[in-house]
Amino acid sequence: MNTKTKIIIASGLLLATAAPFVACARRAPAAKPIPTTNAAIIDVKPTEETTTETETETTYETTAADPVGAPVEKLVTEQETEQTTAATVAKKTTKKTAKKTKKKSKKSSKKSGKKSASSKFTYGKSVYTAKGFKIYVNINKDNTANISIVHDRSTKDTECDNHFSLTGKINPKTGFMTYNNCSKLYHVKTSHVNQTRADYLHGYGNMTFNGNSLTWFDGVEGYANSVTFHKQ
Repeated sequence: MNTKTKIIIASGLLLATAAPFVACARRAPAAKPIPTTNAAIIDVKPTEETTTETETETTYETTAADPVGAPVEKLVTEQETEQTTAATVAKKTTKKTAKKTKKKSKKSSKKSGKKSASSKFTYGKSVYTAKGFKIYVNINKDNTANISIVHDRSTKDTECDNHFSLTGKINPKTGFMTYNNCSKLYHVKTSHVNQTRADYLHGYGNMTFNGNSLTWFDGVEGYANSVTFHKQ
């Protein structure tokens, strides 16, 4: 065998040996089995590090979306507002109550003052009596008094009485009253006589009112100067 023939045979063998590698090289890019399998494994079975990161991330997202402190802070703020409002209302109520109490106290003081001023007598009509005397008193709001006095001196066979009429103005603080316009009428009636006469027209004297009693000083005849009359 000559040299040329040997070269041809060697070339043929070399080509035959290289052909399978060329075919494998051409088919390998289309299959790619390993990357697909690895991707599936990663998706289905994540590593501990991946799971931890996912859980941590989820917890963080929940905390960020709905912070735990916000509702508590809001609730505390509402309670403080309610407490402040309640305190304000209570303060206003206390002030109103204090004002009302003060007004009532002033009114009571005024009424008390009026009562103490008029405790010496009573406005309107009243009757005082003692020892056959009846004193009819009518006191007006301006402290003027219209007074009529009847002294009954009747016996079994005789009707006899004295009538006094007078007016004056009472001092509300002292209950003292003076007069100088008293008229006195004397009336007597028997089986034979029926007579009325005027003893005087300008009598003078004074009266002192003291609660449920009064005293009368008659400056002309001294009628009942030592007698205390009591309200009926």
